[in-house]
Amino acid sequence: MPRPARPIALAQTTEIKTAVARKLQAGAAALAIVMLLGWVSAMDYSDQLAQSEHYSAMVCTGVWPDYRGIEPDCQGYHRARSQGGRRQIVAQAQMPSAGLALGSSMQRGVEQ
Repeated sequence: MPRPARPIALAQTTEIKTAVARKLQAGAAALAIVMLLGWVSAMDYSDQLAQSEHYSAMVCTGVWPDYRGIEPDCQGYHRARSQGGRRQIVAQAQMPSAGLALGSSMQRGVEQ
């Protein structure tokens, strides 16, 4: 005759619940970190687009010289501006990181 299963002690169930709770907390923390990194990345990208747009606008209107040497599409800038599109005005070149840091500090001084 099979022997009946022994009931689990209360201490063992508490340990199991604690272990599950720790795993859930770790998973929630990891998810929060991933979401935070995604949000920061999206903000960085939108800042990059805004800086590029501002640089193109300043170069194409003749306020600044093209000191980064990226030669923005000024015809596209004027066309997009005449059609009322703001986000279409983006330089089509890669910006070096040193130039980007210089440009962002210069922009802050101009915008303030």
